Amino acid sequence: MIVGPVRTNESQVTFTRIQRLPFPYTGRRPDLDDTVEATSDLASGPWTPLATSSGLLGTETTVTDAIALSPDTPRRFLRLLVSER
Repeated sequence: MIVGPVRTNESQVTFTRIQRLPFPYTGRRPDLDDTVEATSDLASGPWTPLATSSGLLGTETTVTDAIALSPDTPRRFLRLLVSER
């Protein structure tokens, strides 16, 4: 599968022949916890936490989903869950 550039609010990631999916983001408030979650089924989940960071103000973090795409796993979805402490 070849996928073109994916644009987030503040960064751009370009993919060629995806094997792993990176998800870059930058922490904005020290009172928030950020959790990157992944799933192979957008409709029913389950969502699995990949990484959590706490109050990393201004720090860019890249989380990589280690599950490679394959015929058994043809797609992956990532989301950023933000919660207030």
